[in-house]
Amino acid sequence: MESSSLLKILLVAHHIFFRTAVYGQTQLVVTQPEMVQAQAGDSVNIPCSFTSSSPTYTVTWTVGALLLQDHPCFQHRVKVSTPDHNQTPNKVHSYESQTTVTVLNLTENDSGIFFCHVKTGDRETGTGPGTTLVVNHRSLPAESINMLLVVMEIIRIICLVILIVLLGLAVKKSC
Repeated sequence: MESSSLLKILLVAHHIFFRTAVYGQTQLVVTQPEMVQAQAGDSVNIPCSFTSSSPTYTVTWTVGALLLQDHPCFQHRVKVSTPDHNQTPNKVHSYESQTTVTVLNLTENDSGIFFCHVKTGDRETGTGPGTTLVVNHRSLPAESINMLLVVMEIIRIICLVILIVLLGLAVKKSC
C-alpha cells in the first residue's frame, strides 16, 4: 500500500476516533417501549428517551402518519411533557433527555402506533421505533357483577310482591 494512502486512512481513523471519543459527539438515538396497554377510560403515558450531542431540540409525536397534536380524535386529550433544555452534558458530551406523551380518557379507537420524532439544534433528526398502544375494553370487576346480580334479584322479588298484592286486590273486588 502506498504510504500516502496509508497516511490518509490513519488520519481519517484518527479524526473519527477523536470526534467520538474526545469530543463525545454522538449520533442521535431515540428509544421507545415496544408496546403499552391500557383500559378504555384510563390515561396512558408513552415515554420517549433520546441521546444527542446537542442540548437543543424539538420533539413531535405522530400516530401513524398524522401529527398527534393536530389529529381530530386526540384534540384536548393529549399532553406532551417538555424536556429540560438546561442540561449539562455527561462524560462523553452527550445529552440524555426524556419526554412523555399522555393520552387522556382513552377509547378503543385510540389503539395505534405512536412515534416520537426528535430534531436537534445540530440538524440531526431521529425517530423512535414506535410504541404500539393497545386499548382494551373496560370490563366490570367480579365484585361489580355480583353486586349487579344481587340488585337485579332484589328488584325481581319486589316486582313479584307487587304483583301478588295487585292480584289480591283484584280478587277482593271481584267477590
